[in-house]
Amino acid sequence: MAADFEEELRHLDVDTDREDAVRAIVRQVDAEFADRQKAAAALGMARLLNPSQLTAFANGLPPSGPPPSEETMTRAGDRAMALDAEQSLRLKTLYCARYECPAIGPPPRDAVRGGLRN
Repeated sequence: MAADFEEELRHLDVDTDREDAVRAIVRQVDAEFADRQKAAAALGMARLLNPSQLTAFANGLPPSGPPPSEETMTRAGDRAMALDAEQSLRLKTLYCARYECPAIGPPPRDAVRGGLRN
């Protein structure tokens, strides 16, 4: 995942002098959301798979039966998708509290420039 992020960072047009700060923000937000992400993933899997399919998946095997429809996947993953949106907003909020964001404007005067926790 870290390698994926590093590749993505190169394509996001982040100023090189901000890369370390962006990495720190991402690490912070990942840590904040880790438990909820695991719970949302587990809920989605429980909604999609029966017990024998869960066992196969846990053992690294493909689940038996046809794959679920896109509609079923969307319904099963509603909590995970909502959490992704919340996490993205948190990332944007922390970034924009530190740096000026064109859509939001300059950071507030009381924004903590050295620390990330807001």
